Amino acid sequence: SFHTFMPSLFPLSSRQKDAAITIQSAWRGYQVRKDIERMDEAATQIQTSMPTIQISSSKYMSYLTGGSIPLM
Repeated sequence: SFHTFMPSLFPLSSRQKDAAITIQSAWRGYQVRKDIERMDEAATQIQTSMPTIQISSSKYMSYLTGGSIPLM
């Protein structure tokens, strides 16, 4: 942080340091939540862009007993 780089210019009290730590922690938490939201959005986009194969259970049983695999 800037304070550690130039400590003689801006001496902080103990309460100010505690407040700065609290603000930095809250900001980091906010950034992490935004990153998680972006990852969730990316995962959703990947899931919707890749077609999935859905097999109904009754038709799947037909496949297991020798029929061809049914795609829906």
